[in-house]
Amino acid sequence: MLNERCISIIKYFSENKENITLKILSDHFGISERSIRYDIDNINYFLAKNGLNQIEKATKGTFELIETPENINKIIEIFNINFYTFSKHERKEYIKAVSLFSIDTIKLHEIAEALSVSISTIKLDLKEIKVFLNESNLKLKYLSKVGLILSGEEEKIRKAQLKFLIEYLDISRDQIVNKIKKDETLGYKLIRTELKYHFEEFPIRDVRIFIKRIEKELGTIISDEAFMILQFYLMIALTRMKKNYFINERENNQKFLMSTREYNILTNELKHFEDNFELGINDSEILFLTELFLGSHSYNFNTSFYENWIEIEITINEIIKEVSKLVEIDLSNDKILFDGLLNHLKPAIYRIKNDIVLENEISKEVEELYSDLFENVKEVCDKKLKVFINKEIPNEEIAFLTIHFKTSLDRKVNHQKDTKNIMIVCGFGYGGSRLLAQKLSEKYDVNILDILPYHKFLEIENYDEIDLIISTLDVDDNIKYPFPIVKVNPIFSKHDRKKLEEYGLTEVKKKISLNKLIDLVKEHADIEDEEGLVEAFKEFLKNKIYDDRNKKNDKALEYFLTSGKIKFLDEIENWEEGIRIAGEILVDNNSIKESYIDEMIQSVKQNGSYMVIAGQIALPHARLNESVIKTDMSLLCLKKPVIFPGNKNVKMIIPFASVNQVEHIEALSELVTLVEDYNLLKFVESIDDINEIIDFIKKNK
Repeated sequence: MLNERCISIIKYFSENKENITLKILSDHFGISERSIRYDIDNINYFLAKNGLNQIEKATKGTFELIETPENINKIIEIFNINFYTFSKHERKEYIKAVSLFSIDTIKLHEIAEALSVSISTIKLDLKEIKVFLNESNLKLKYLSKVGLILSGEEEKIRKAQLKFLIEYLDISRDQIVNKIKKDETLGYKLIRTELKYHFEEFPIRDVRIFIKRIEKELGTIISDEAFMILQFYLMIALTRMKKNYFINERENNQKFLMSTREYNILTNELKHFEDNFELGINDSEILFLTELFLGSHSYNFNTSFYENWIEIEITINEIIKEVSKLVEIDLSNDKILFDGLLNHLKPAIYRIKNDIVLENEISKEVEELYSDLFENVKEVCDKKLKVFINKEIPNEEIAFLTIHFKTSLDRKVNHQKDTKNIMIVCGFGYGGSRLLAQKLSEKYDVNILDILPYHKFLEIENYDEIDLIISTLDVDDNIKYPFPIVKVNPIFSKHDRKKLEEYGLTEVKKKISLNKLIDLVKEHADIEDEEGLVEAFKEFLKNKIYDDRNKKNDKALEYFLTSGKIKFLDEIENWEEGIRIAGEILVDNNSIKESYIDEMIQSVKQNGSYMVIAGQIALPHARLNESVIKTDMSLLCLKKPVIFPGNKNVKMIIPFASVNQVEHIEALSELVTLVEDYNLLKFVESIDDINEIIDFIKKNK
């Protein structure tokens, strides 16, 4: 009987015109030459019956099929219609599609008829299908004289459906389209037809507009892959809710999720679907949808406030340090890398925990092209991230992270050259553009390639020479450029200078250190008015001098934990009192307002004891808002532990506030190192002198 392999052999002959031998066919299809001969005999019998040319033996042991492309297509079409035999894999995939998506009962004779096999064959296949369903805690129940029906938790059914849909289908211009597979067969076509049938009349455009509206209200940009996942999930959810299948009594992360902007925005916007689909959407449905939006792969850097954002940031810092050791290149100061990993990992954690695969089409390519780096990143993620999430990290996610590290390494190599090739993109007049160019030339070692208005910048085709774009405008984030784009203020503020330095620009080397200049004068003369001399130097030398007299590392732990911000107590009444005592230190230091203390306490009540790290250290914090005056932290050490929610004993309370998501990172990373590598907890238990802690931090930094 003619089968799928016979069709593949015909295709092979049509695509490869010369030097086809039995050995080549045997190696290509992974079967013996004898089996190939048998297949060719069967094919030739069919071709002869239909008045078509046969596969013939040519010279030197080669074979050929001399036919027109039109007749080749005709042959394949006849095979497909009359002689196609579904492979076991195709049968199983089709049965999965029917089992997962049929709202009505599943009838075995209908499946057998569609696949042109016996019911006994289908029953044998079902044994393996049940194993597949079991992995998602789903079952096929048999109803006497009716058929089979899928049973299990609604959330798990939808997750399984979502995973299956994105394997076979895609969405383009509000239409469901086939996901391209290298080995397209009639079996796969049948599977896709089955899947599309369930969404024939679905208003896909409404779903796309809904997601775009949420995206706009959140002030974020969702990646194409995540956008597709959200579209498919909403199609699944609304279709099933219409049939009265709802997620109910969902309590996972309920308090946290209900406190997010995503939840509040979704609650309001979902009223549109309630009206259109004539159904009521309950809180459990909104909670799960909130998690999916939190798990969308967002391009914006102002990500939502996650319940474990401190630990994520610390983990990212540790991952960067560990990978740096393995590749023997220090990447710890690469802000673009940190932001990129932060932007990827926060939603990735939700995806991994919920078994959502964000498809990475170049995953295999990354593994092959950058195999050593991929293995290094995987090793570190298994050591740091797997423990943090308590789940295996999929290779697709590892591949994404590998790309971040690869681009960081490339930047590191490129940054070895001092002079940067920059292009200025401006929206104001030529004179203003020149002023900005002049300021950049004075401050940094740069080569300004050109100054362009935005519409001219869009016409550039060759990016090879450009290291960095500096713009006074918002450049479209949807276009992926092979270089960073940094937005600055036309006035060129201190914040802008710091931002540019983070992106690899270096100050002009010939600038004079004010500190060294003053020391030189002191060696040869007495200075009666040092401040007056400093001002005179600044006035005379202007931009040729820089003031480095009071330079401090405001990211180090020792900068924050000074003697006035550390306190020892034997015991306290409860954890709330501990946060208030430690928080008042920050209030007295004019770092936070009183309201921030209440927000920290409320955050612990809402989100539980996730703030407790390393067993006995609590890091209370709240949202980054107007209650924070400056980045700071304090330390309260207790002889007798206090109980935090979750029944966790805490002996060190370190509340902190941050004006952004950067300034506190190095200090927290140092803290973790002191706890893990230098046993800070044990050291503190043995002392009662504040200065000993300060010395300990300085000594082991």
